[in-house]
Amino acid sequence: MEELLENLSSVSVTYSHNSVVKPHPKYSEFKRRSKEESQEVRRQELLKEQKRRRSERFDASRDLEAIFSKTRRPHRSIAKDKYKMMHSEWLVDVPTDMSSKWKMLLCPEGKHVLVIAVHGRTKLMDRRRQEVRSFSSVLPGGSPECPHELTVLDGIWVAREKTLYVLDMLCWAHHDVVDCEAEFRLFWLECKFKEMPEMADREANQGLRFRRLETHPCEPGTVEAAMSRFPPFPGGGPTLDGVLFYHLEAGYAMGRTTPLVGWLKGYMVPDLLGVPVAAGHLGGRPPGLSLRDHIQAEEKLMHRRRQRNRKERVRADKMECEQGGASADASEDAMDQQEDAVTEKDPSQSCQPTGVDSIVESAVSSQLMTS
Repeated sequence: MEELLENLSSVSVTYSHNSVVKPHPKYSEFKRRSKEESQEVRRQELLKEQKRRRSERFDASRDLEAIFSKTRRPHRSIAKDKYKMMHSEWLVDVPTDMSSKWKMLLCPEGKHVLVIAVHGRTKLMDRRRQEVRSFSSVLPGGSPECPHELTVLDGIWVAREKTLYVLDMLCWAHHDVVDCEAEFRLFWLECKFKEMPEMADREANQGLRFRRLETHPCEPGTVEAAMSRFPPFPGGGPTLDGVLFYHLEAGYAMGRTTPLVGWLKGYMVPDLLGVPVAAGHLGGRPPGLSLRDHIQAEEKLMHRRRQRNRKERVRADKMECEQGGASADASEDAMDQQEDAVTEKDPSQSCQPTGVDSIVESAVSSQLMTS
């Protein structure tokens, strides 16, 4: 024992490069890329990856493998179930090419839906792939006159107006445009609305109508002019929910969150872009000194509302089971009021980003710590 103590007495604690009492020299690099990588870097990487995938799909569509192997693969029809919503990120830094490569859309408060016209019916599907409404429309595939077509649009359903505000296009008459750039999709959508004015006719769409959301260049003067109008939509219209920013080279990222589509609430625009907005757009602004504070406040509010709405749905289902089912002859006006209430209580049904706490934390930590 004495020999052991004598040997240990010669051992000294050092603070060398690999000391156990100091952080590991490689610890600072652990997950450094995901924590400090800005939205701008991820945008450039995503654009490169998008071009690579588009090139691969183009080669695959040419069926070169079948040509050289002399065997042809069976043709696969486009399935409506493959289409999923694209989700935006909070815009936490100003892109370097904002004025030349981006466009903005003012989004009304409503329910974010996919419009799927196929088999002679037009259905509105929410984020959970639940049917919101079914009707006959003039869209290709949306009426018994053309049941063999397929059209898929991305839009916002405002129930109290019975109006579908169209954001984007995924497929038109079996022509898939998911891999096309946003600039082309938005241009083609505009052309289709000009070719088919009956889309805005309620009588042709069983009391509903389609309206295309206007796009604006992201130049400071244009942004200021668009945000200075209040109310933002013609004829009063719905209230403003937020602003979507589209990169013109972005494809439609089905089922994914992409930094090539940004989202801001109306009151956040002055903080990030330095552009004044109408006083009416500043309503609901939470107390905070930075954009990060505003985003965190929105995330917390949305989380609380989702929890409350989930509890109310469980309570309603339980009451319905106890009463033997709800009455099936409820009027359409009552259904529309219920949809409006759900959208108001559950902002996750709107275009606002959901489940992006880690994205906000990683992106904001490197971009907004000095704000």
